[in-house]
Amino acid sequence: MKDSKLIYSIITDCWKIYKNNFPPQNDQKYWSDLTEQIGQLCDKYNHPFCDGMTEQIIQQLERDIKA
Repeated sequence: MKDSKLIYSIITDCWKIYKNNFPPQNDQKYWSDLTEQIGQLCDKYNHPFCDGMTEQIIQQLERDIKA
């Protein structure tokens, strides 16, 4: 049960980052701020699931900007 609460928290925080950074912008400040937010989140959880989720956020936002 403890892990499920942790995973839920990671998913919730990842969703907030994605939602707050959508739609993506094609400028350096946007990506710098996003990288900072993701770094703070990864530091907060220090968990491989969080690392994978944040990588997916970056990849999705990159796809969104090309669409």
